[in-house]
Amino acid sequence: MFISYSRRDEGWVFDLRAVLAEREVRTWLDQRDISVSVPWIDEVTEAIEDATLFLVCDSPFWATSGPCAAEDAVAAGSGTARVVVTVGQRVHDVATEVIAALRTVPAESYPLRELHAQARAWHAAGRPNRLLASKEQHVRSGSHVAVAAPLDRAFLAASSRRHTRRRAALFMGVLIAVVAVLFGVLLVVVRSTVERNNAQQAAAYRRVLQAKAEIARDPYRGLRIASGLGDNESAIQADLLRGVLATPVPDDAFDLPVPAARFATTPIGADVSVEDVSHGVWSRAASAGERRTANQGPAGTGRASSPYTVSLDGEVVTVWSEGKVHRKVQVSGARPVFAVSPDARWLAVGSGSGASVVDVEAGALRRELIGAPVEVADLAWSADGTRLWAAAGTKVVSWRWTTGAVLVNEPRSWFQGVLPARSGDHAWLVERLGTLRLVSLRDGTITREIHVDDTVVAVGGNATTAVIRGLAGNWLVDLGDGSARRFELPANCGARAGNLSLDADVALLPCDDSVAVVSLADGRIARTVHVTGHGPGAATITGRGDIVIGGRDGEVYWIEHGSDAVRTLMTNLCGVSMTAVLVPQEEDRIAPIGVGSAQIGCSRVARMIDGDWEWNTNVGAAPTEGTRPSLTLAALSGTFSPSGFAFAVGYADGSVVIQPSDNLAPIVTVQDVAGGVRSMLLIEDTLYVASRAGILQAIPWCEKCLSNAALAQQAAGAFSRATALGLGGN
Repeated sequence: MFISYSRRDEGWVFDLRAVLAEREVRTWLDQRDISVSVPWIDEVTEAIEDATLFLVCDSPFWATSGPCAAEDAVAAGSGTARVVVTVGQRVHDVATEVIAALRTVPAESYPLRELHAQARAWHAAGRPNRLLASKEQHVRSGSHVAVAAPLDRAFLAASSRRHTRRRAALFMGVLIAVVAVLFGVLLVVVRSTVERNNAQQAAAYRRVLQAKAEIARDPYRGLRIASGLGDNESAIQADLLRGVLATPVPDDAFDLPVPAARFATTPIGADVSVEDVSHGVWSRAASAGERRTANQGPAGTGRASSPYTVSLDGEVVTVWSEGKVHRKVQVSGARPVFAVSPDARWLAVGSGSGASVVDVEAGALRRELIGAPVEVADLAWSADGTRLWAAAGTKVVSWRWTTGAVLVNEPRSWFQGVLPARSGDHAWLVERLGTLRLVSLRDGTITREIHVDDTVVAVGGNATTAVIRGLAGNWLVDLGDGSARRFELPANCGARAGNLSLDADVALLPCDDSVAVVSLADGRIARTVHVTGHGPGAATITGRGDIVIGGRDGEVYWIEHGSDAVRTLMTNLCGVSMTAVLVPQEEDRIAPIGVGSAQIGCSRVARMIDGDWEWNTNVGAAPTEGTRPSLTLAALSGTFSPSGFAFAVGYADGSVVIQPSDNLAPIVTVQDVAGGVRSMLLIEDTLYVASRAGILQAIPWCEKCLSNAALAQQAAGAFSRATALGLGGN
C-alpha cells in the first residue's frame, strides 16, 4: 500500500502505519524532506505502480502539497486502486476501513503488478539475464500474458528463452561431464584457462573499485589509476573514467616564495599578478604555461567591478543585482571566495581545494573544478572567460573552462538556430527577434544580415533557404537575395518550438495531428501526413525522401518516399514527448529525443539490421549532478555524425552530451555552454552550438575519443601534466 500524505500530518500518519503493520499490511511512504525532482518522481512512480492500493491521507496540507499532487497524478495514470481517508480520525477505525478496501482489489491484479515491477527493473538495468523471472515466477505470471503490457510480454519471452537455454545447458553439462571423464587432461587445461581469465577479470574489476574509492579522497590518485584502465570497453570502466574526468584538475600552475593572499589584477590579462600575505606582488605571463615560478613586480592595476554582489549564508550563495536578489543556489562546501566572469555569465565559488562554477542566469551549479594543493584564498577569471585562476597557498593554479571556442557572445541575445551556409566556413545564426546573420566560423565576425519582422519560434535551413515559424506567421527566406515571403498553413498548425527539417525541395512542419509537407518553391502544402495519438512533436526528412516523425507520446513513425503508409517503428514506454528525430547521412540509425529522454532508460536508439529496425535502450543520464529543475530533461536539439557512429544531444540547461550510437558508453558531457542549447550544426570535425543566452560555441568533434582507451589516455595526460606541475604527488 502506497501512503500519500503531507509531512505536516506525519504524526497521525505514522500512528496509522503502525496499526497497519500490526495487522500485517505492508506500506510504503516517503519520509525524506525533499522537493519534487527527477530521482524522487522516478522512485515514487515505481512504488505507486507496484502498490495494490493508493491511500490518500486527506487534509488541507495534503490538498496544497506539490509532491502530493504529483503522487496523485502518477496514481491516476497507472490505474492503481485509490482510497481516501481523513487525517484526524481514530487510526484503528481508519485501519479497518483501509483493510476492507484492500480486500476489494481483485486478486488477479497481484501477479500482474509483480510481473510489471520485475519487467521494469529488468528493462531499466539493461535487460540482464540475472533479473529474469524464475521458473516458478514464470509459471505464476504466464496465465496473464494475454493482458500484459508489451514490456511485460518481452520480459516473459526472455525468461522463457532462458529456461530453454538452461535445459539445453543442463543437457550439455551432462555431455561435457562425460567427455571430461574421458579426457581428464583436457578438462584440467580448460579449467586452468577459465580460472586464468576469471582472475584477470577480477583483477580488472578490483582496479575499477579501487579507483572509485580513490577519486573522493585524492583526484590525482584516481587519475593515475584511471590511466591504467582502457583495456576493455566495459560499462563499469566507462562510468569510472567519466567520473574521474568530469571534475577537472589544474593544467597550469606556478609557485610563489610566500603564500598568496589575492589577485592584484582582475580579470587576468596578459599577466597573472598576485599579492602575497606580506603585500608583495608577483607576476608571470598568463601564456607561459611551462614556467613554474613568478617574478616580483610592480603593484597590480586593480580589480574590475562586477554587476553583481555575492553573499554566502551556510551553503546558500545569493547573487544580488542592484540591491535585489537575482539568484540563489546551494553549493556544497562553499566558502566566501567569489569571482564573476567578465561577461557576467559564470560565478566561481571557492569550495575546499577548488571551485564550483554556477550558471548565474540559470541559478544552477554547472561544474566543479578540483585539485588545488590547499583551500583557495582567491579566484579570478581570464579576460576572455576561458580560464579560471586560483590562489592557493604558495601555488597559483588554473583550469581551462571553455570547451573549444566561443565565436559569438552576446548576453542580451537569444539564438534560436544555427543553419548551414553555402560556404563551409560560414553559418547562418538566427536570433529570436527575427535577424539572420551570416557568421564567419573562423572568428565569429558578421558578414551579412537579413531581417524578418517576426519573433522566431522554430527554424530550419538547407544553405539556400530558411523556413521560419514565427508568432505572426510562417516565412520562406531566400538566403541568396535576402527576400522573405509569407506562406499560409491550416489553423491547426500553431507554431511549435523546435528545429525544422528541410531537403532541397520541401520542409516538414508539425501540426496538431499531422505533418505539413511544404514546397520551398511556392510555400504551398504539397502533402499532409496524418499520425495517430496526440500528434507529432518533430519530423525529419532523410536524404532519400523518407519521413521520420516523433510523436508527443513517445511514438516514432516512418513513411517511405512516395508512400502514404504510416508505419509505427516504436513507442517509448517513458512517454517522451519528441522534440527532434536524429537520422545520420547513412540513414541506418534513428535517435529520437525530447522532454524526458535524459532519464535513465528513457532514451532509445535504433539501427538497421537485416532490413529491420532494432531498438536498444541507450542509457541517458541527467546532464548534471544533483537535484535539477525538470527543464533540464528537455532535449531540444541534436545531430548525428555523418557515419552514424556517434550523436550529440543539447539540453535546456546548456549541457551537450556526445555518445556512441551502438554502445551505452562512454559518454562525454560538455557543461560550459551558457544558456539552453537551441540548435546544433556539425561541419567536419567541429560541432557548432547555439544557445538561448546568445552563445555560438565551436566544440571539437572527436569520434575516436568515445572509447575507454581514449579516455584512459586523457586521464594519463592529465596525471602526467599534474605531476609536472608539482600537484598530487606521483
